Amino acid sequence: MVLNLGSGKNLIEGAINLDKNPETKAEIIWDLNLLPIPLADNRFDYITARHILEHLQNVVGVMNEIHRIGSNGAGVVIEVPHYANPIYYDDPTHVRPFGDNTIPLMCDSIQAKIFGIKGKFDLLEHIILGELWSREKPMVIVAKLRVVK
Repeated sequence: MVLNLGSGKNLIEGAINLDKNPETKAEIIWDLNLLPIPLADNRFDYITARHILEHLQNVVGVMNEIHRIGSNGAGVVIEVPHYANPIYYDDPTHVRPFGDNTIPLMCDSIQAKIFGIKGKFDLLEHIILGELWSREKPMVIVAKLRVVK
């Protein structure tokens, strides 16, 4: 089963789409700043979080929820703007910048525990796309993780 967190209007057919805005027509209307997420443990085999984490107050809490609702071995794709993306600063709803090592550190077993991340994630891929401080090709971080239970 697939979960599309913070879907916006980019709904994934066949997935459970979750967004706080009822106009998106997502199957679940929920503000991810309110935890826990009302979904069962170990339910999803694949979770996307594209351009949502930078809008949230409690990224560590949401990562803990992703671990809780993801099954063992579940794939997780995270996409966020890099802090050097000038468009990041234009959006008044962005509250959390991400740097080169933010996601890798959330997957490092020692550092993750310091941050308060309770579950383990394997980092499968971490790429930074775009050009430094470019508005034409702004920098974006794309990471692929695996839930480990």
